[in-house]
Amino acid sequence: MSQKNTLNYLHKLQVLFSEHQGWSEARCEDLTTQVMQLQAHRLPIFVGRVTDSKIYRIGFGTIEDETILKFGTTERRNVFANTFERICREDGVPIQQSY
Repeated sequence: MSQKNTLNYLHKLQVLFSEHQGWSEARCEDLTTQVMQLQAHRLPIFVGRVTDSKIYRIGFGTIEDETILKFGTTERRNVFANTFERICREDGVPIQQSY
């Protein structure tokens, strides 16, 4: 991926993380860094939505290394999940539905 595309991808992730959760800047940077490390090595990101829950899980590199994200509503979770997965797929990051 070219540097321009990488910067665009990075920007899209930063906007997504800050808009959907209101997380601290440090939390957004941590999640962005984890995704970018996987993108650089073309490692998969494992994702999953807990049925009838407001939880979305992201595994960075392995299914065991998961981050649990909690949302106010299932609708907000779904919007975040759909957008996150689309951004990753558009930029060549493998997404694996796993949870």
